[in-house]
Amino acid sequence: MARFILIDHALRDVGGHQYQYALDVLAASEEAGFEPVLASHRDLQATDRFPCHWRTRSLFDCNQKVKHWAGEDGKSTRPVGTEGDWLDTTNANWLTRCLDAHARRQRVDYLRKFEEACSRLFAELGWNQDDVVFLPTVSEFDLLGLVRFLKQCPQSVALDWHLQFHFNIFRGREPEHDQQIDRKQLFQRQIGTALRQVPEHRVHFYATTESIARQYRRLQVKDVQWLPYPVNPGLHQQQEQEDAPPQRAAPLRITCAGTPRREKGKHAYAKFINGIWDILQSGSAQLVLQADPRRIRRYLPKKAKQQAAYTEDPATDSNANLVIVKYPLSAENYLKLIRHSDIALFLYDSQRYHSRASGVLLEMLAAGVPVIVPAGCWLADQIQEPIYEHLDALHSSIEANTPSVALGGQTPHSVAPDDRISFGGGGHEACFESATPADTSDLLLSFAWREADQGTYIRIQLQQFDRSGAELDPPRIQILGSRQGKPIRWLAPITATTARIRLTISNAYHDHPATIQETGIQFIPKTGPSSGRPMGRVGLIAANLAQVPALLSELQAHYAHYRRTALDFADHFGPQHAPSKTVNILAESSNPPASRDQRVA
Repeated sequence: MARFILIDHALRDVGGHQYQYALDVLAASEEAGFEPVLASHRDLQATDRFPCHWRTRSLFDCNQKVKHWAGEDGKSTRPVGTEGDWLDTTNANWLTRCLDAHARRQRVDYLRKFEEACSRLFAELGWNQDDVVFLPTVSEFDLLGLVRFLKQCPQSVALDWHLQFHFNIFRGREPEHDQQIDRKQLFQRQIGTALRQVPEHRVHFYATTESIARQYRRLQVKDVQWLPYPVNPGLHQQQEQEDAPPQRAAPLRITCAGTPRREKGKHAYAKFINGIWDILQSGSAQLVLQADPRRIRRYLPKKAKQQAAYTEDPATDSNANLVIVKYPLSAENYLKLIRHSDIALFLYDSQRYHSRASGVLLEMLAAGVPVIVPAGCWLADQIQEPIYEHLDALHSSIEANTPSVALGGQTPHSVAPDDRISFGGGGHEACFESATPADTSDLLLSFAWREADQGTYIRIQLQQFDRSGAELDPPRIQILGSRQGKPIRWLAPITATTARIRLTISNAYHDHPATIQETGIQFIPKTGPSSGRPMGRVGLIAANLAQVPALLSELQAHYAHYRRTALDFADHFGPQHAPSKTVNILAESSNPPASRDQRVA
């Protein structure tokens, strides 16, 4: 019987997405007719955490250290070979080598342990050319340990080796990657040198997002394919059984799930909680944070510490404004946490997550939970199109009765019907103004952006002025991503006393020039005491942390709409991330037995 062998050397505890990933993928492999095999870190007590008939082995004794990594999260600045030595010794004088001696011993120890664990695993399993071998959490440094094993084990040439990368090679967003020549050359040399040592082996590279796959393809040493990140199918299956969105009684549960880390916004908790405290005190919403209660208190404001409730059961009802749910949770309780969430909030660092995937976001979307995500990154990209489609429908419904005002020109106070508006080069902004008709409820901005570069975003700033010229309210800001072949749209509410608006358009994160066309605005008149018009669909995108309280109020005001559209979105999003799809891609990428000339003894 063919086996699906999942090797995760960093999986050392239950809870978290590495554990859930292994559980879901191996279960899907079993449904596909494979025998599941798991090899993990030696700290994982796997026998009582997975089905008893699965073969599980806790073998790996190598502890990951970021100083050995060369990517965005690592500290390595020189390419390393499979023996732990530097491949590039430029400027490596005697003192530099002495300072690296301890780190080199650590590198050698890590790579040796990785090789030995692989050797023990396959000494026990034996060899079956129909097996699928998958390493879902490797770094470019882990690759060296695997190559050491492949070199010393001739039988390994008969199998396909599937490796998945999670983290960025380059720093910053894609427009900045071309300038990072040293980083590109480091990866090229380290990965290329390693792969040349096993030329007969079929080693396949994958990435958890298309953006990270593009980074690895820049190296031109190996083709890299995007592999859908699997989501527990139970989340979607439960939503399919719902005939209508649940009518949740107040308070709505606003959930921040997953490991609390710096790049996930834990240092912003105090400021954020202070910003939404009035919402929480009103009784209309409750904040649920997943965290270790002993460690999270230092990041909370005093008033929140005094009123927080603590629980290990996410289904438990509480009247507290803030509920701290244990981290990590069992798989069953973690699913409860997702299912009992009404709004999912992501305070993630947009810069760090410009390309990286979030398993929590995928789970929330698969479960039909409305979300608030940061702009300018992979998280925003997941819900940008549903929001655009919502505004397409709005545009179609008002087009006949609300003519568009053409905008253009490069200086304030201009309303010329110029077809092309350029900005971005050298920090240049496009700025124009327009009078606002009386009784305007909302402004709908539309434009075409046909030559968008990967990773580029547009920043829109809206200022409103009364008849005296005084500015009303703080400026409204939105960051918009590109859209293939369709208009880009943004809806913004207009204050009742606004007489004039100013729009400023710029490159959100870089000085690279950009050009938009067919730019126009529609001033939507009020239809009653309040327009009551939702701003988006499925969720909302925050340009900065200060916007989150207003976005939460928007979700509360139109919760039935956002919940219904999130459930509709989950109908096609959930199946796209089914574990069975991940398994099928890996199985189909392996050479079929009939094409394998070399048989394993």
